[in-house]
Amino acid sequence: MTKEKNYFEELKEIISSQNFDNDVKDFEQVLNYLKTNDIRSLVIIGVSYIEGLLKDIMIESFSKNKRVDFFEKIKFSYSFSFGIEYLYAKSAITEEIYIVLNNLRKLRNIYAHHAILKENETKEVSGRINNIEKIISKGWGSSATKEFDKIGSDELVWVFVAIENLGLGLIALKYHTIPEANMVTLAYKPGVPHLSVAWHSNITSEGIMDCYRNKFRN
Repeated sequence: MTKEKNYFEELKEIISSQNFDNDVKDFEQVLNYLKTNDIRSLVIIGVSYIEGLLKDIMIESFSKNKRVDFFEKIKFSYSFSFGIEYLYAKSAITEEIYIVLNNLRKLRNIYAHHAILKENETKEVSGRINNIEKIISKGWGSSATKEFDKIGSDELVWVFVAIENLGLGLIALKYHTIPEANMVTLAYKPGVPHLSVAWHSNITSEGIMDCYRNKFRN
């Protein structure tokens, strides 16, 4: 894992928005809570927060009419799995992030539906975390390296680092998403110790630029 770095401040230099600042503050509170709790709390609370961000991003990608349809017709049938598949189909997340999200989703389901884990569930938990570790050990960093002793086992650390990276990355993706335009992808870039929003192509449309100016305006 890479050395400590304040990624929140780095993103604030790019995105100037009160809503963004509020989202970051909320996420920092979630992370502080997760550092001091067991793996069940880490998985259920952390992954539920990630699920909410996916839903926000999906809604951000809709036109006004489709947002009305979502809240009137789709809202109650929405699922974490649907949100993951939707963003992956829209090329808003890479395959690696897709894999990490699905493993976190399945971990959350195990802990949410089993008060006591039996041997087969315990093995599945270890397997899911191992799948996550294989991807994020390539260089995903954390702002909490000095506090890992508080988190506990290596398994908890891998899940925490995944949730921290995804949370911050998805907040950034939320503020770069505009309706009916597949412009950006959340990705891990080798040598950069956190997830980054990458452009699909150069932005030349003045209308699209106006959308971004409005989103990032104070």
